Amino acid sequence: MAPSIPMSRISEMVQYLHARLPKPPTAIKARYELPSFLGNEPQTAEIHPQHLQRLSDDIGYFLGLLKSVPVRVVDEPTGGNWAGRSGEGIVYQPEGSPVGGCFWVTGGELREILVFRKQHFVWRQFFAIVAHECTHNYLYQHRIEWRNPQESEPFTDVCSAYVGLGGLLLRGYGTQLGYLPLDRVRDAIYYSAMQRGLRDLGEDLYGLPRILVNLCAWRHDRKRQRLAVQLKALHVQVQELRGSLQRIATTMSRVSQGSDHPALSVEDGTKLVEIANALAIGETERKVDTLLRDTLLAEEDDEVDSVILQALTERTHTLSHQLQKWDQVVQRLERSIGPP
Repeated sequence: MAPSIPMSRISEMVQYLHARLPKPPTAIKARYELPSFLGNEPQTAEIHPQHLQRLSDDIGYFLGLLKSVPVRVVDEPTGGNWAGRSGEGIVYQPEGSPVGGCFWVTGGELREILVFRKQHFVWRQFFAIVAHECTHNYLYQHRIEWRNPQESEPFTDVCSAYVGLGGLLLRGYGTQLGYLPLDRVRDAIYYSAMQRGLRDLGEDLYGLPRILVNLCAWRHDRKRQRLAVQLKALHVQVQELRGSLQRIATTMSRVSQGSDHPALSVEDGTKLVEIANALAIGETERKVDTLLRDTLLAEEDDEVDSVILQALTERTHTLSHQLQKWDQVVQRLERSIGPP
């Protein structure tokens, strides 16, 4: 039986992943579903390596990893025979171990997944093995490791749940397989669904946890709707900043082409030189265009949060304050030279 770890550690691992993985963490924002070619799951221990390879590739696409990792089926090591390699050296597997496979990297980027041909296993257990090893590859790709090496395997199971592979673990794990007991796998799915605000992950749960996940997802959706309204207003504000910048540039161009230069204070004259230099370099225009692009991307991003909104708002306020000062000087200039 897999050793249990505290529920608080599961929550800690989920938060650790959430802070470090991309958002969204997978190419498809949903839990993983078996491909159609494996829809009618055979209930035998006969393994077809090509099916496990196709499953590994399909999981890889789901995770956003397009490079195929070879999957090899080997006889189960027994009696302490060599089982595989990891970054720490050789891995040994005692007879009756819950280990069902391994993932290793050689030569820098040459990766491989081994699946052990275990007696009395059926396909759902091999699916769980492939899901676990694909998660090892995913963590390696993103260069993420848990701070305690002794808990790296349970951490990988938690990551499987976080990215949407938890259903495969629930159906395949048990007393003979896995690094987390089933109740901890459910905890990992629950905390992941709550952290990501993703109702779909909760489909593998039941009872109160599933109700709480749905409630959390509803709150997440409401929050996202409020953020969307704020981002749209911010985008409009940045468009107005672009209009102000173009108006300032037009006025400065008209003054530079004229023969009569109005009498200005030394302070205004100095500021006009600064404005002219800034417009010539184009730095402010690039800032406005970049901000316009970033607000548009944020509107389209389902994972945008209040921290991103706050950063965009601060950038907008900084540019707005700068252009307001420029506009005041330019308006005084316009009044002094009269209409075009």
